[in-house]
Amino acid sequence: MGWSTDLIEAVRVIINDMDDTQVYTDDRLERVVIIAAAQVIQDIQFPTEYTVDIQTATISPDPTNDPKDNAFISLVALKTAYLILSGEAKQYSVTSGVSIQDGPSSINVTGVFKNVKELAKDMQEQYFRARMEFRLSQSPGHVVSTPVTYINNNYGTGYNSTLNPRSDYGNIY
Repeated sequence: MGWSTDLIEAVRVIINDMDDTQVYTDDRLERVVIIAAAQVIQDIQFPTEYTVDIQTATISPDPTNDPKDNAFISLVALKTAYLILSGEAKQYSVTSGVSIQDGPSSINVTGVFKNVKELAKDMQEQYFRARMEFRLSQSPGHVVSTPVTYINNNYGTGYNSTLNPRSDYGNIY
């Protein structure tokens, strides 16, 4: 499976799980990648129609084969990283208020939940941004334009002072 190797490696880089003693096994990451891929194809319409089978852990056609679908790979990797980090945040939420002191020794993990939660939120924002950029790149040239607004600064220079700024298309100043 080419996709599993590439996607697992991409996810490991994003979540910084590349040490000799890795936190997540390849099997566990593959399961999360499959779930993320199923969610991504529900969320985004790709030019290639992908099929994700959760029971058999397959993605077809393989997005790493030629022509390689870098957008699909990147979006699935970001979604997977978000799912992993949000799961970690959930785990840390149970122990987030723990502060133990025993004589001169102390353990304080009160900030861990907050940090992991922020990482998960940041990863979610990165996914949403990448999703929006992909959708815009697939759009057939639609352009959004708004009416031009002139501001009357009472100086009559640099602006069209003949327009009433309070009546231009309902803009609020």
